[in-house]
Amino acid sequence: MIYEPIYFLKYNMLSANEEAKTAFADWLLFADDDAVLAEGAIAQIKKAVDSAADNVVAFELRQSPVDSAHHIDPVNLEIAYLDTAAFLVKRSAFERAGGFDSNFSVLSLLDLSWRLRSMGGVLK
Repeated sequence: MIYEPIYFLKYNMLSANEEAKTAFADWLLFADDDAVLAEGAIAQIKKAVDSAADNVVAFELRQSPVDSAHHIDPVNLEIAYLDTAAFLVKRSAFERAGGFDSNFSVLSLLDLSWRLRSMGGVLK
């Protein structure tokens, strides 16, 4: 399996961390408990992971309708932070970053994104 899905209640990062500890796959797919993957999403995830450079540590799954207003670089498609109902993160990078900081709720993805990028990781 290329990834392991982890569904959690929005902003319950302690629960998400506990689920991640039991994961065995190389990639973790975090998704809000009400998220539904679009048809063909799994194939797109596999293609993205297979073609990614080694320093890519996370992929944001785009939402429909698009409700995220953060900047996506039009040249390299990198993003500054994860802000979504679903994203894929390399398990080793997630663990190295220390997982979600349970002191945060709403800002936990911003904080995790900053720590992943400060370690040299790229977010797509």
